[in-house]
Amino acid sequence: MRFLSLFLFAVLPPLLHAESTQSIPIYKYEASTYYIDVSIADSESEAYLIDTGASYVTISETTLADLLDKDQAEFVRVMSAVLADGRGMDVPVYRVSSLQIGKHCHFSDVEVAVIPGEARCVLGLSALRQAAPFIFSIDPPELTVSNCTAA
Repeated sequence: MRFLSLFLFAVLPPLLHAESTQSIPIYKYEASTYYIDVSIADSESEAYLIDTGASYVTISETTLADLLDKDQAEFVRVMSAVLADGRGMDVPVYRVSSLQIGKHCHFSDVEVAVIPGEARCVLGLSALRQAAPFIFSIDPPELTVSNCTAA
């Protein structure tokens, strides 16, 4: 019995981990920026900039309006944010019902920050934290994520 317990302790966790990881292709644009396909609340997928330095997924006001029309977003709070160019700004944070990375990696109840205007959408840590542990690889270009549920 002790041997069986040791065997299960040593073998079972890697097997469970292997089943829950998934590699998702990413693509490079100029200036060495990497993008991945993301869909929010069953919308058509869009290219999101992968930014492991961003605390939140960011979406545009247009995307938010579509989500609110479908009752797929809920206001959470207003937070102070520092943008990449150093400017400070108060931005609303919403919880979206679902976010899908690639074709098969789905997360529920992800917080997103809404950036005014036609800002670039960013895949930040509010989603990637749920996918942890994750590996961002540039050769080959892919994002390996954990803890996904099938969409």
